[in-house]
Amino acid sequence: MNRFNTPLLFILSLFFTITTFSQNTVIDRTFSSGFTANSNDMLYYTHRLDDINDSLLSYLVGSKDTGSTVKFGVRYTLSKSDLAINRIDTVWNLNKLNVVNDLSQNFTSVPINFFLKDDRSNANFIFEAYIDTNYTQHCSIYSADNDYLKGNIVGSFNQQFESLVNDPFIYDNMIHTFSVDSTRDSTVFKIYDLSGQLLRLRTYAHNFFANDPLIGGVPVLAQSILVHPTNDSLLILPYYTYGYGIQIINRYTMMKKPFVTLDGVQGANLTNTMGWLTKFPSSYAFYNNSFVMAGYCSQFRSLPSLEKDFAMFKIEMDYNGQVLKAEEFGSDTVDERTYEYVVKNNAEYYVGSSPCRIQGYYAREYRKLMVLKQSSTYRDSLLFYGDKNHLGMDLLIDDNDDVFALSQYSNAWTDDSIFTVVTKIPNSFLIGIKENRPQITSIRVFPNPTMDLLKVDGAESGETYRVVSISGQLMQEGILTNEKSINVAALKQGSYILQLGSQQQTYRANVFIKQ
Repeated sequence: MNRFNTPLLFILSLFFTITTFSQNTVIDRTFSSGFTANSNDMLYYTHRLDDINDSLLSYLVGSKDTGSTVKFGVRYTLSKSDLAINRIDTVWNLNKLNVVNDLSQNFTSVPINFFLKDDRSNANFIFEAYIDTNYTQHCSIYSADNDYLKGNIVGSFNQQFESLVNDPFIYDNMIHTFSVDSTRDSTVFKIYDLSGQLLRLRTYAHNFFANDPLIGGVPVLAQSILVHPTNDSLLILPYYTYGYGIQIINRYTMMKKPFVTLDGVQGANLTNTMGWLTKFPSSYAFYNNSFVMAGYCSQFRSLPSLEKDFAMFKIEMDYNGQVLKAEEFGSDTVDERTYEYVVKNNAEYYVGSSPCRIQGYYAREYRKLMVLKQSSTYRDSLLFYGDKNHLGMDLLIDDNDDVFALSQYSNAWTDDSIFTVVTKIPNSFLIGIKENRPQITSIRVFPNPTMDLLKVDGAESGETYRVVSISGQLMQEGILTNEKSINVAALKQGSYILQLGSQQQTYRANVFIKQ
């Protein structure tokens, strides 16, 4: 990869880092994008974390204008221990690529840079692609070492008047791709060998009235293609648009099974019993006999006023489409949304925002980064920040069960500058406090970090409070006065959990940093 060069430094630069660090402290690193929410430049691909190895992770950030001209793409590689920058690579640059300048031909012209791993051969690859002004997509596959440093080119292929609609998938030394043609009349499933030689191809003609996203329109996946847990001849496509659910395809015969999703009766039952309206599943998890889709949904808060609410949900179904379990979680009164769901070591992790009622990414709404972990016996949730419009976008859990969350916010009340934040939350912070399901309200603590007084917004005077270390030790407790502030000057530097509540209601735990 080309090293990050000086002319780009002013565009995408390191802005701020919380320097307090130990193995038991929440740390973060904030990056300034150089762009504003109301300018012609919008961030693209800023919501993706990649797990490289035991010591490194990365995220890809790029920008484009309101058309489709891609200006640049940069990949940051960070140390998992302290989020220090290990390297910065420019993965594309508009001045070096002759890319499509608009979307008038129904193509996406955003260059692609993906880290891919063949789970069967354990080989690492980097896949790159872009579309030129002749509407030809150029795809290249490179070898990569354990740190995902790009090696030699392994293979390449081109496709004219077609565009990839999801991450390519490499398995058993074969590349699996789904593309849409320029007229959007069909979706094309292709399998190549690593050199780029086409092995198999199948075209699915579109029928926009079909209850099947593969032929109902341009398929957009919630996450990458994966192999079925019990049969590696079957591929699973988890969908986000044109009907949420999964498509199963035999990678040898290229024949597809019926689309698995909620039918009309099941959807009506969930509306009647849970009050759920439109559902937005963002992520899936797969098991031998069932799968789970999780995200957020709109719902009726009260009848007959029909006031809508946003709530977090998950639905478990078997592979025949039978609903096994439907669950809503989070606050009963605060609008919340989750954008990523990960299962690791028999625990479920979610990242999102609370509160989050306004649809716009950069709306003038004070939001906290929300991280939630639950198992069959407990549920823990933590809220971070709160003085910005944070939107939790991606989540990574490493082998130590440490949590890495990626969020984004803007200075919506001042100059609309956009920032990306990577936050590391040690596993010890999610300590199994066994929350009750109802989370009645949300609070905001500021300034955060603080040296002495911690102010609490959203609670009432007379509420009890507890300041707890990450190991669970009670550091101080008391009752909020009319000033609704807590003097924490006596605490040592580090991260702490503030818990508030009363006999009538409970509050989420909030993390603050004592400087």
